Amino acid sequence: MELKISTRFIYKNLGFTFFYIIVNLILLYYYDIGNNLKILIIHSTIVGTPLILALFCFFDYLRFETNRLIIIEDEMLYIEKKGVKRQIYSDQIKEVKLCAAPVFYRNSTFRLLPFEVFHYAEVKVKNQPSVYLTSLSDTELFHMIQEEPLFKGKITYKKSLFNSIMWNGLDK
Repeated sequence: MELKISTRFIYKNLGFTFFYIIVNLILLYYYDIGNNLKILIIHSTIVGTPLILALFCFFDYLRFETNRLIIIEDEMLYIEKKGVKRQIYSDQIKEVKLCAAPVFYRNSTFRLLPFEVFHYAEVKVKNQPSVYLTSLSDTELFHMIQEEPLFKGKITYKKSLFNSIMWNGLDK
């Protein structure tokens, strides 16, 4: 299986964010919130915070996925980024940590916040830096990782509403 960032996956990740913006603009117009400054500030804070977090996740994932090709085979993970090639064999993989919002664990399609669609897998490798696979390269990454023979028996789970790779590194 080949994983590479594509505009289709970008739109699928940001689609709910655009929907969220449109619905809230309609609410602003319909309830004429623009004339009441206090309500406008509260509404902007409640709506703006999840949008900022969604954009933060998007750019956080984008820095890992730009100019990168990942090929997953039965016994090997092949990564190429900016001309540098790296091969990781099955016996070198210690753990694969899937980090996703609780909706993925329930197999639900209901999303309340725009950043819930972002999820990633951290492939921990013996004596090498971890490899991150994000939902920008495959929006069905959560289910694909569980079905991949290379990762069988090595998967752990981390339920988290906000799944940022950068913030994940700060708690170590």
